[in-house]
Amino acid sequence: MNRSHFVLVMALASLFASGCGGGADVPPAPPAPPASGNAPPGQAGQPGNASPSQVETKSVWPEYRTLATHVGQELKPSMADFRNNKSLTDIVAEGHAVVLDLRKINSGDGEINYIASQGAAAYAEAIKRMERINALPKPPSDARLLGESFVHVLYGNVYAVYALGVKTDNRRQAILDELTGLMASVEKADAAHLLLPRVAERYAAPLGTNDGRVALNFDESWNAWGPHDWCGFYNSGDDIEDCTVVVEIKGAGGQTRKNVHFVRQWPRKSWLYARYDPGTTVGDRVFGRMTVLDVTSVDARVLSPKFSTEVHYLYSEAEKARDIKDRIEQVKPHITFRVRNSGLGAKFGKVLVLENKLNHPVYKVGVRVTSAGGAAVGEFVRPTFDSGGTMDVGSLQVSRNLLAGDTVTVWIGEALLLTTTIP
Repeated sequence: MNRSHFVLVMALASLFASGCGGGADVPPAPPAPPASGNAPPGQAGQPGNASPSQVETKSVWPEYRTLATHVGQELKPSMADFRNNKSLTDIVAEGHAVVLDLRKINSGDGEINYIASQGAAAYAEAIKRMERINALPKPPSDARLLGESFVHVLYGNVYAVYALGVKTDNRRQAILDELTGLMASVEKADAAHLLLPRVAERYAAPLGTNDGRVALNFDESWNAWGPHDWCGFYNSGDDIEDCTVVVEIKGAGGQTRKNVHFVRQWPRKSWLYARYDPGTTVGDRVFGRMTVLDVTSVDARVLSPKFSTEVHYLYSEAEKARDIKDRIEQVKPHITFRVRNSGLGAKFGKVLVLENKLNHPVYKVGVRVTSAGGAAVGEFVRPTFDSGGTMDVGSLQVSRNLLAGDTVTVWIGEALLLTTTIP
């Protein structure tokens, strides 16, 4: 079960998300396998110190497998294997099992014991905080609170209004106090997982030449896909056992983020995928962030007893543009449109109706309307276009209803989705 660090971060995001992108998680389409023996374009293999045949095979401590499986982040053979719908009961039960496994570790390697103790303490604290938050009385929703306040004011019960606000503030403060402790435990677990390479490096073969043996593909979240970033790793050679993958993501602003993964068996000619969470915003802080904004490069070290290497990947603007173009082509068939007459009758013009038939929201949908003569009729942006929802383009959105010859152009973010002329 390679799930503990991931489970805690995702539990935090799913239970207490506020401003982290929202919506259903939608992975991009998986990339095609690279040509055998060749690195992807622009991602040439890097020279190393030795080939696998030149080094003596080492073995990892069995305790490291247990430790890295629980403390490291997940790698899965399919993007569809990642779940968002686990219940709090499932999360807590898995967390307790992880703590029990980590507490059993008693290795001859002192660093393994130390990381295990740090991880067990962090996870135990996080589980305790989750259980407390779940047990606390929750404040009413803003709409319900507004309604109750209005009723109290209407009947002149000023004290009740004050008491209602205090009670709600107290409830929120109690949850916030526990949430702050939960955040601290997640950060402690994150720090523990970053110590894994100290152990993995001692049991790994020297870094060898890659020559396309391991390839990497990165997909940044986007308005029609999100909220997570995705990283895929392709093994074009033989099986790799006891594999620790250390990933460093760099952003255009100089920010970096390191993630450490472990997989017991990486089959030959197969992809493994990592999902990186954008984090959860609480107040002015972001917790659980596993990636950076505006990714420019990704460096990965593959560490295993029989084979170790490095992969250097540049996420160029040209590649980002290709990714978005591919995603637009996947989205197009599922965002349809039709033209209807105005509700007041055909002589009052027409309305274009967009419909989102995807199973997830689309963000930052922009519309621009120009007349047959090229004059601007109006433009607007819908921040969120929900799954199954419709979106009108008419006099309520631009300066007037649509007329024959008008051109309607629709974007997702800055990417062109469609252009049509009103008949």
